[in-house]
Amino acid sequence: MPIKHNIVFVKNKLITVDTILPFLIELKKDYNYSSEIVIFDKLAYRAINENIVIKDGIKYVGKQVFITKGINSKILRRIYLVKGLFIIFVKSIFGANLFHFGALDQYPLKIIGVLFKKNVYKFPGVAYNFQYPKFSKFHGNKPKKFKKVGDNCVVFNGNFDYCGGVKFTYDIVAPRTRKVWIDYIRERSDYYLNEYHSNIKVDNGFIVVITGPTTLELRKLVDPYNDSPRLFRETIDILTQYSNKIPILIKPHPLTNMILLKEIISDKDNVFITYLHPTVLSLHARVFIANLFSNTLADAYSLGVDTIEYTNYNKKLLSITSGKSLEKQFVTHFINNDYNKLESVVGTIISRNHKTSSYTGICDNNLELVNKITHK
Repeated sequence: MPIKHNIVFVKNKLITVDTILPFLIELKKDYNYSSEIVIFDKLAYRAINENIVIKDGIKYVGKQVFITKGINSKILRRIYLVKGLFIIFVKSIFGANLFHFGALDQYPLKIIGVLFKKNVYKFPGVAYNFQYPKFSKFHGNKPKKFKKVGDNCVVFNGNFDYCGGVKFTYDIVAPRTRKVWIDYIRERSDYYLNEYHSNIKVDNGFIVVITGPTTLELRKLVDPYNDSPRLFRETIDILTQYSNKIPILIKPHPLTNMILLKEIISDKDNVFITYLHPTVLSLHARVFIANLFSNTLADAYSLGVDTIEYTNYNKKLLSITSGKSLEKQFVTHFINNDYNKLESVVGTIISRNHKTSSYTGICDNNLELVNKITHK
């Protein structure tokens, strides 16, 4: 009988483990399948362990395995790597499922992908069926593509183009909209807020601001170097008109210039930096605001929270999107470089009585996929 075990190869970005974690929780809760999160990159390891919700979620489903363990010695790193891959190989022989986001399509892990292709499942690197890859040529982001080696491919909400050339495809509901995930977070949200933001009154809700990489070149914007900090300053200036009654929580991007961020908010009252998961924040938020589309806006929108993208797209991108967001399906209000409009929209949203999100999540068993994974 195959072992009840999944091995998950995450990329060097937090978003991949964040994407699949709700599904792993479902497999653990409903089918008692544990999962090992295999990490090769030191930055990914640090990001996971700095995110308490994801770190706790991994403990719930199984454990994380940092194969190279950050060892500085090149020889020791290779020893740990070979040892780690050998253990994975043995577990694969005994029927472990292999979940990945592209790692098994490339050498040296491709060897494992080919040998155990029946148990290989490729997942999208993002939690929703986003459209922005279609616009990549307009802002210089062209990711490399590799031939898929496994038999199975999982998509979220119908993006079958992602699974070209794969034997079996499975279309499932976006993981962070699923009932199991919402229940898991709702049961723990009060604990996280009390533990990490005990000084904030959340009865009247709060405003969430999602920051981007404030000092890097952002080709989507008219001024790739200066627009991001300017838009953020303008956003904070408007929001602090209401901060005496409603807290403002700022969730930084991993590449946000924290020195600049802290400088901008240093003289602002009731403004806080948060590292809590967007689903936790969405349960109590009045609105999510970002200065360039962020995946976290999809989380908030899915839970019924207003979302604002206050940005400054360059002319070509604005023309291609017909004056709308790259991800218009997840943005309630798209505001392109119009300070007065942002001020008006925020005022309207803030004037409403606050209600915590009542979203209960989508209950979908995905029996075909689950039966394949659990070898039924």
